[in-house]
Amino acid sequence: LSEEFLAIAALPDVRQRLAEQELELTDLRSEVADLHQEKVRLENDRSDLAGTNAAIAAAKAYAEKRLNEALEAADTVYYIAGAKRDLIERGILREVGGARRFGIGRRTGQTLVPAASLQPADFIPISKSKTTEITLPRPDRAYVVASSQCCRYVGPIGADSTLRVRFTISNPADFWSQSRFLILVER
Repeated sequence: LSEEFLAIAALPDVRQRLAEQELELTDLRSEVADLHQEKVRLENDRSDLAGTNAAIAAAKAYAEKRLNEALEAADTVYYIAGAKRDLIERGILREVGGARRFGIGRRTGQTLVPAASLQPADFIPISKSKTTEITLPRPDRAYVVASSQCCRYVGPIGADSTLRVRFTISNPADFWSQSRFLILVER
């Protein structure tokens, strides 16, 4: 009888512990639900970040491509060498100034200058930083510079300021600073 009495006497304590454990179980279930929601939110954030990373990578690749194109365009210069008549007919050179004696005959004293609008497609493209030597098309001819480049940056140059066979550009940055178009005219 005493064991039964003790069991009955302990019943309120057991009920109290059971109620506390049920409360604790409810709290744990709530915490599990919160953790599940946090897991779903983190997975969504991870997915969003993956999309953002992909967008950033694509933007970076596009920016690098555009930068390389801009650098290549900035490094590209153009040259052409040819006969005076041919260069004038192609619209690369024009003659300015000069006068006719007594208003008749051929004009004398005209100066060759580059055309106002030069088209890269009419020239040979080269790399300003990599190409420092240019071979002229006709080794039996002398050429003069008709564009605005300074001849002190090329060599060898003849006493009459002509170039023959091939020439070297000693300072590409300064040589090409006046114009991206080099026009060489046969003499």
